[in-house]
Amino acid sequence: MHVIALSEVTATMTALVGGKAAGLGELIRHGEQVPDGFCVTTEAHRLGVIPTAEVVAAYERLGAGPVAVRSSATAEDLPDASFAGQQDTVLDVTGTVELIAAIEKCWDSLHAYRATAYREARGIDHQTVRMAVVVQRMVAPAVAGVLFTANPLTGRRDEMAVDAAPGLGTTVVDGAAAVHHYVLDDVARADAGCLTSAQLARLRATGERLQAHFGCPQDVEWAIDADDVLWLLQSRPITSLFPAPP
Repeated sequence: MHVIALSEVTATMTALVGGKAAGLGELIRHGEQVPDGFCVTTEAHRLGVIPTAEVVAAYERLGAGPVAVRSSATAEDLPDASFAGQQDTVLDVTGTVELIAAIEKCWDSLHAYRATAYREARGIDHQTVRMAVVVQRMVAPAVAGVLFTANPLTGRRDEMAVDAAPGLGTTVVDGAAAVHHYVLDDVARADAGCLTSAQLARLRATGERLQAHFGCPQDVEWAIDADDVLWLLQSRPITSLFPAPP
């Protein structure tokens, strides 16, 4: 199988679709709002040939508009190795030529220095890792960011933390924009910044659902569009969390 719809992916398919796609498939099955998309599987990567006809057909089923092309390696989004930012994502890809080039870029990023150094530091055998690629309909966010269902700065499990900025969530992750930081305890309240109290309450409720479903604190990428729809772009275990304070 070389191309599979995200709606058909299950959490047990990491070897075929990689960690990110498996997580997205699980979010969809849990009833969360996830941008439509498909996955170019690790089997295609193993063969070293992009299945162009299948990719084009899947892209056209998405509407052939702008898409996000995202790496999804088999050693990714693990409880002790998130690989956050170690492999490539290409945003606002339009047209089949750009799409094929973006898939190739994601494949190549598996062997980038930052990714190989990350694997070596964690004792992961390079020869066992395969790359899948997720292609999703592009969300145009009014605001986006990251939700931590436990506070990563203090280790407190009874607090959630949100980092947010107007526009794309990549500005939060790479520090390219001023970030608004919120700590959510019993009350989700916005005194300032780019999020309303109602949006923070929805993020808190989402975090509670995801932590209960996955059974551990989660690091969640999200975006809210101009229609105030909350989209989930990723959910993975928090890999660096201090012990809970006494």
